[in-house]
Amino acid sequence: MVPALNYNRSTGFLYNTFWGSVVRVVARRPVFSRCYGALQKRKSSKRKIDALIALYGIDTSEFAKQDFESFNDFIIRDLKPGSRPIGKGLIAPADSQLLALKISDDVILNVKGKGYTVGQLIQEQSHRFGLCLIFRLEVQDYHHYCFPDDGETLSHKHISGVLDSVNLPTTGKFALATNVREVSLLQTESFGKMAYVEVGALLVGRIVNTHQGARFAKGDEKGYFEFGGSTVVLLLEKDAAAIKPAILESSRQGKETRVRQGETLSC
Repeated sequence: MVPALNYNRSTGFLYNTFWGSVVRVVARRPVFSRCYGALQKRKSSKRKIDALIALYGIDTSEFAKQDFESFNDFIIRDLKPGSRPIGKGLIAPADSQLLALKISDDVILNVKGKGYTVGQLIQEQSHRFGLCLIFRLEVQDYHHYCFPDDGETLSHKHISGVLDSVNLPTTGKFALATNVREVSLLQTESFGKMAYVEVGALLVGRIVNTHQGARFAKGDEKGYFEFGGSTVVLLLEKDAAAIKPAILESSRQGKETRVRQGETLSC
């Protein structure tokens, strides 16, 4: 197997061993991920594409093109029109693993009843939010993300930080409140105010937001992540949307639910 594809094994080493913790001091710095990401843009990195497709059984019939300039070109691939139909209600912004967490008194609670505050995540105190949806993209996923409803962007800011892994089962902790992230406050037509957060992660080259202008339509592309897996976080107002019971029950058990971009999440 190609070493660069052992993403889970690599993060396991970094977070569960002594020498891994030493290496992580350097690896979590943004400059390290930028350098690693640059290697994935070299033509020689193309050799890893077939191995990744075979390892995860990726459906190549969805691809808008079959020939890629580099491994990163493959990671940020476009899909054929109609590959991700837009459902009704609140939709998933990305192909990902979803965890739905309640927010109580500004605290985002994890499955053990502890967590961090909305203020730590978005650097803005707000008691309006009642639900946190965490969409964790993996290296094999379609890396583009979209808007979950019609609306307009009220504000946007960049928050500096480190680049830890967002693989919760591997790290055993949340890195969402300390990693590099982009935070947008949206006014949506169906779900009120919503915070939309893109979180950088270990070995992710860049967060690339492509949407222009304040207005957006449901399903419009907001941007994409370069090489690596990363995370989109949605913060919803209290009682703004009724999430499917199966998703909530799995989240209560600490289990993520696999979703695809455009999939309906609400009842």
